Amino acid sequence: MENQQPANSYCGAPGATVTSTITAIDWSGTEHDFISKSAAYCNDTQLPVNGCFLSPDGTLMACNDSTSQAVDLLSANGATRGLGRKYVVLGWIDADHFLVQVDAGTIGVVSTPGGALSTLRLDHADQVSLAGPLPGAL
Repeated sequence: MENQQPANSYCGAPGATVTSTITAIDWSGTEHDFISKSAAYCNDTQLPVNGCFLSPDGTLMACNDSTSQAVDLLSANGATRGLGRKYVVLGWIDADHFLVQVDAGTIGVVSTPGGALSTLRLDHADQVSLAGPLPGAL
C-alpha cells in the first residue's frame, strides 16, 4: 500500500512546490529576498538559517544556523558565513556590530567584518534586551 498525504495536508497538493523565503522590507515597502528555497511536494524546505535580525543598513542579517544554532551572517545575495559560536542575538548596534548574550552572566559585541567578540560580565545578562535606534532619515 502506498503512503500518500491527503491533498489538504500542510504539504499542499501533489506536484506543488513549496517555497520558504527570508525577506527584508525597507521603509518604502520594497521587498528584498535575502534567501529563498523551493522544494517539491512534502520535501524539506527548511532554510539554512532562522531567527534573523536585519542590520541598520539592510545589507546583513544576524541569524541562527538551522542545524547547529550557531550565529551565521546572511548577506543580501543569500550567502551565509558562520561564526562558529552559539550566542543569543539581541540586535544590531550599527551596521558593523551586533549585541549578543554569550551566557547567563556575559553579553558581547560581535564585529561583523572579522567576527571578533568583545565581552562584558553583567549580572543577569540572560535578561537583557536591546531597543535599537531608528534611522536618522525618518
